[in-house]
Amino acid sequence: MTFRFNYTLFLFFISITFSHAQDNSLKNYLQNSFSTNQFFDSINTSIADQIISKKKNYTALSGMYYNSKENNAIQQKGNGLDHLSFHVTSNYSIDSMNYVWGNVFYKNGTRKNVKWNESSDYDKISPYVMADSVGGNLSLEEYYIEGGYNRRMKNLNFGIKADYRALMEYRNRDPRPKNTISDLNFGIGLSSKITTEKIISLNILLNKYSQANELKFFNELGNPEVFHFNGLGIYSNLFRNNNKRVYFDGNGYGFQLAYLNSTKKGLMGSVGYSTSSIEKILTNLQSLVSSTINEDKYSFNISYSTPDISYFKGIKLSSQFRNRKGTEGIFFNETSSNYKKIGEATRYDYNEKVVELSSLFDIMKNAKLQNLSLSPFIKYISSEEKYTDPLIKQTIEKLIVGLNTNLFYELNDKTLLNFKVDFGVNNNLSNEWLSNYTYQKPSIEEMMNQNYQYLTSNYWFINLAYRHNYILSDKYTIFLESKYKYASFKQSDYNSYFDVSIGFFF
Repeated sequence: MTFRFNYTLFLFFISITFSHAQDNSLKNYLQNSFSTNQFFDSINTSIADQIISKKKNYTALSGMYYNSKENNAIQQKGNGLDHLSFHVTSNYSIDSMNYVWGNVFYKNGTRKNVKWNESSDYDKISPYVMADSVGGNLSLEEYYIEGGYNRRMKNLNFGIKADYRALMEYRNRDPRPKNTISDLNFGIGLSSKITTEKIISLNILLNKYSQANELKFFNELGNPEVFHFNGLGIYSNLFRNNNKRVYFDGNGYGFQLAYLNSTKKGLMGSVGYSTSSIEKILTNLQSLVSSTINEDKYSFNISYSTPDISYFKGIKLSSQFRNRKGTEGIFFNETSSNYKKIGEATRYDYNEKVVELSSLFDIMKNAKLQNLSLSPFIKYISSEEKYTDPLIKQTIEKLIVGLNTNLFYELNDKTLLNFKVDFGVNNNLSNEWLSNYTYQKPSIEEMMNQNYQYLTSNYWFINLAYRHNYILSDKYTIFLESKYKYASFKQSDYNSYFDVSIGFFF
């Protein structure tokens, strides 16, 4: 793990080397943070065209404390996080033809009260987790490294990007999982001008994923049963209690096609497709592949930006469609340690649709009030999760309506304040649970009921953020930032999220 510190220091010293050529640090931060820039930059998925985002040179180093309390949550994900993290982020225009960016963070903390899941990366490998009825807090240590490079040519841009995430989660009391994750992504992009301002770009993306998941008990008596779930609370009776070492091995690929405008005006859009496959391997049983989860994801985004003369800056439509299919092996156990595969069946299916419409308004700007923006949004989410044998199906539709606000205020020639207030409501439109199955374990049925209650809940939320920037010199600025999110459910129940960061940038 010492590599993470060496790389962070490396990026820091490289940034220091570049910093002599940078302009006023606070002006650069302000330019990069305007809502008009961030709103439309989200359309630019092109690896080859980050250079046209026209971000000012910026490098920030910070430390953050984060704490969340989730009384309403998916049980397998836990009911909150508590961690410290350290971040370095940088983007730098070497010259008019070359542009680089990077991001590093290290995180150390606790995932609180995880139930019915002794694996990690639940959203990525579910439903095929290893579990027991005890659970508890998980210690975590994570680091992430990302770097990218753009090269501008006459009518062609080239880009390359790679990122790597490593995560370890463990518990120092029974049951004792030890999970080690490696997640590597690589992308290459090309783009070409079709007019002076309009650009067509293509990304090709690759992914390699692995997770070693091992569960131990030091107490030789009274250990809980170990389950291997297949979906919606159904588990494999064949592998119950006889395998505590699992390896997840996966890979994926995808592409993204974008139509961009170097001025960020007018019409822009992007489409994307990705597919991945992760095998669950029981390493105690002759590396038997017990199941495979396959995911296909489609994304569509389009935006229109109006001329600068209008308060109305533009509109954006984003959508994502996701399908996950789980295939289980069918085995004949000749002996307690020898299993012969005689077939397979696709029994798990999950479909999700997310469509969001948002718009942006710049209300006012003057000498002190640098920027005040409003962004109303409406988001529709539909999901259907199904297990076929026995038949269990849940369908959920919900609508989220809200407003994001962002204000920059210059207190004096050395101080810039940033306030954000976001609020909205989550409305459950419809939901259905279809099944005649009776769970064999009442505790599993209770877990499924709690998950379903959370997913179908109505609630309102508010997000508050405050950032204080103070100039030390033309090149260096320190900042203090705090965020708080509150979500209110029925019967005075709530979720809360809090973080505070301190750092400097140049």
